[in-house]
Amino acid sequence: SPGQEEHSDWQEKVRELAYRGFHLEQLLDFCAELGGQSSPMPDFNPWHSTTNDVVREAVIPLSRYEDGSGGVALATKWNWGEGLRAERLVTHTWSNTFIHLVAALVADADHADDDTSVTYEGFIPVLAEGRFEEVKEKLRPTGALKRVFWVCAFCVNQHASICGSFGAEPKDQAARQKWERGTLNSVTQKPYPLCPCTQPKIYNDTPQACELNKFDDIMAFLSRSQ
Repeated sequence: SPGQEEHSDWQEKVRELAYRGFHLEQLLDFCAELGGQSSPMPDFNPWHSTTNDVVREAVIPLSRYEDGSGGVALATKWNWGEGLRAERLVTHTWSNTFIHLVAALVADADHADDDTSVTYEGFIPVLAEGRFEEVKEKLRPTGALKRVFWVCAFCVNQHASICGSFGAEPKDQAARQKWERGTLNSVTQKPYPLCPCTQPKIYNDTPQACELNKFDDIMAFLSRSQ
C-alpha cells in the first residue's frame, strides 16, 4: 500500500544515513588539511572559525562533483561511497567554534566509557596549534582513531539541501539580523560563497527522501542495531 511504501522509503533513508559515519582519524586529517598550505579554506582560524564557516567554505566545495551536477556528503567521499555504520551520533550547534566540536569527539574517543575525567578543554590548544599527529599517536594504541562518529555537517548531503542559498530572508528585524550573521564568515565578515551546483534540493515537502528530518530516527536505528 502507499502507506507501507512511504514507511519503507523513510526507513531505507534512515538506514542509508546511519551508515554514513566517519572515523575520527578522517576528521583529524580533514582538520590538518584546513590548516595546511593548500587549505580549501585559506581564512580558517582554529581559534575562531565556526562549524558554519567550515561547512560553507570547505565541506560544501570539497564534496561537490567536478562537473557541477551536485555532490555527496563529505563522509561519503571520505569512504569512497562505502557504508560505515556510526557508533556515536553527535549533536552540536553550527555557531560554535569548529575546533571545540573536534575536541569533544577526541575527548570522547580518548576515555573509557566509565571515565569522566577527560574533557574537551584540554584538547583545544593541541588541536588549534595543529598538533594532529601528536593527538593521533596518543589515540592510536587503543584503536580510538577508528571510532565511528556521525555529525550532520559531514554526514548529510549539503548539496541536496542548503548549499545554494541561505533560506528565505526573514521580515522580522531581529530574526533578519540573526539570518544576516549566518550568511557571513565569522572571521572575515565576508559573505559565504554559494554553491553553483545544479542538484535538486529536497526538503520536508518530500519527507521520505529528505535528509534533514530523520535525526531522531537515526538515533533509534543505531540504538536498536548495536
